[in-house]
Amino acid sequence: MARELKARRAELNEANKKINEAEDSARDFEGDLKKIQDFLKNGKVKRDKLEEDQRQEIVSLKEKLQGERSRVNEVKTVG
Repeated sequence: MARELKARRAELNEANKKINEAEDSARDFEGDLKKIQDFLKNGKVKRDKLEEDQRQEIVSLKEKLQGERSRVNEVKTVG
């Protein structure tokens, strides 16, 4: 009986050890996943900012082009 009890305790201790290892592994995985999510989120923020900057630059260039066209038309009208 004592041997059986000792063997059962050893099995339970081994099972607890495996559970603890699995929990540690899951925590590590969650940490890695969080890092990946943060990396992707930061990349999206940067991409969105670049896209907005490009849109603003396009608008600015269109305005400059329109101004140049107006000047050309004025010169044509005067000349």
